[in-house]
Amino acid sequence: QDPASFHGSFATRLTTVQTPNDTMFGALFIGTPGPNGIEGGIPYTDQPDSISGYVKYNLQPNDTAWFIVAFKNGGSMIAMSFKYFTGTQGTYQRFSIPTNLPPVPAPDSLIAIITSSRMDPPRYPGSMLTIDSITMIGAIQTLPNPSFENWAPFVSEEPDNWTTINFSSMGTPSATK
Repeated sequence: QDPASFHGSFATRLTTVQTPNDTMFGALFIGTPGPNGIEGGIPYTDQPDSISGYVKYNLQPNDTAWFIVAFKNGGSMIAMSFKYFTGTQGTYQRFSIPTNLPPVPAPDSLIAIITSSRMDPPRYPGSMLTIDSITMIGAIQTLPNPSFENWAPFVSEEPDNWTTINFSSMGTPSATK
């Protein structure tokens, strides 16, 4: 049996849930979801060469989970890194993706999206992704709460410095520790 977390006491499990009106994917955001995508983000000025983390997942057939980090300068995206997951991985597996950052301009901010299903329908209830220990390789600056050890009360609980869509899952949280 796998431990609940890869490192420390907690990880984040994202689950796609059925609501009375929709199928909601579990999601974590750095930034604020809006009509034009993820807005805002956090200040970020370092130049990592890659991003790694540890995941395990059990995705329903035809479903896809996503890990996306985008770097911005002056509000415009200058680089995006992404990894998608399909099928089942029952134990924690390390993934690593290049940041694709150009030497100039340097980033001034960062946004992130992690999902348990695709963002556009169709989505499949029961798809699940657990993530832990996100690391910016070749950088001093880290993501906030990269091992999901800090949580604050919300509908259920929210990982500090990340946003979920738990508010819209009608009592069944789609992101849990």
